[in-house]
Amino acid sequence: MPKYTKIVATLSDWNCEPDFVRSLFENGMNVVRMNSAHLTKEGVLRMIHNIRSVSNEIALLMDTKG
Repeated sequence: MPKYTKIVATLSDWNCEPDFVRSLFENGMNVVRMNSAHLTKEGVLRMIHNIRSVSNEIALLMDTKG
């Protein structure tokens, strides 16, 4: 049966280790929200790298400043 509901988790670059992301993904999370008002370029790149190391099926949602 297809899944129509999306579970969105807001993560920070302080708490985005692959094991943590994997546990969220295995329990149904399929979108990661990143708030750029609180991130640096390096933090965004780190988050994307860690998320993609878990799965390419996780969607990325970026809130921009302003």
